[in-house]
Amino acid sequence: MVIPNYNGAAYLGACLDSLAGQSEKDFETILVDNGSTDNSVALAQNHALKPKVIKLEKNHGFSGAVNSGIEKAQADLIAVFNNDAIADEKWLSLLAECSAQQQDMDFFATLVLRMDNREIIESAGVGYGIQARPRAIFEDELFSGKVAGMDVFLASGAAMLVRKRLFEKVGKLDEDYFAYLEDVDLFLRARLAGSKGMLAEGAIAYHRGASTVLGDHPGPKRMESRQRVSLISRNRWYLIWDNLPASLIILFSPFIFWGWLRGFFYHLLKSGQIKAFLSGSASGFLSFPRRLKKRSANKKLRTIKLSEFVSWMGRGYREM
Repeated sequence: MVIPNYNGAAYLGACLDSLAGQSEKDFETILVDNGSTDNSVALAQNHALKPKVIKLEKNHGFSGAVNSGIEKAQADLIAVFNNDAIADEKWLSLLAECSAQQQDMDFFATLVLRMDNREIIESAGVGYGIQARPRAIFEDELFSGKVAGMDVFLASGAAMLVRKRLFEKVGKLDEDYFAYLEDVDLFLRARLAGSKGMLAEGAIAYHRGASTVLGDHPGPKRMESRQRVSLISRNRWYLIWDNLPASLIILFSPFIFWGWLRGFFYHLLKSGQIKAFLSGSASGFLSFPRRLKKRSANKKLRTIKLSEFVSWMGRGYREM
């Protein structure tokens, strides 16, 4: 179990309490701290769960912290869990049970419900459409009490389980992303390399989201602070340059532009973060020459037929 943390004392206690209360007890917890200045490290060290604490000297972002935890993890199954999430009592046991039954699956998504309204779904896995924009499966839909296990295109890094063999096959999280969409990048690489994933039925977590205080200019929503908007806008282009075959970039270019235009008008008229959006977009779009090495490495991993990849860019999930 790897938990990245940066100044998360306000939420970390509840997170660790939920993990200590898991029905499955056979797991190691690794908390990776990104140079926090609050008391979250002391909180973790004194918690009954007794997590192993890795203290980094500075903030390496979500991707850097998770990678540090993966390097120290000994198990063949590695769970990643956000510090502002809490897990249902059977969350880990159901993930482990699903992984034992589905040996051909390399990653397992969790049904994530909103912390502030537990009747609303945040995600049940993640899709990636022809506008080259990730979208959470069943986002904002009412939770009926059960979501059946199903094949999903991608998984959310808020609460997921990954076989170690996947990291050995396609690499760990790309630290260039720093934060946001690095999980999407990982699973796009995995999918292009022929790996598969699914939603583990009954495995539920609750997530607050965007809880880390970045100290920048806030927006009307937690996800719309200046730095978050800039990172997400940049990283969307990283996803395109790193993973999408040239033929698909050309084919979908009108839709990609339309998706970007939607973001432009949203941040111009609603969030007020248009400067951050344009700055991030420009940084990402112009990064193509710098992304060529990553693009070339990812291309060598590719085994899936493009028709199969495109078919997943519809709904993002399939019933089993």
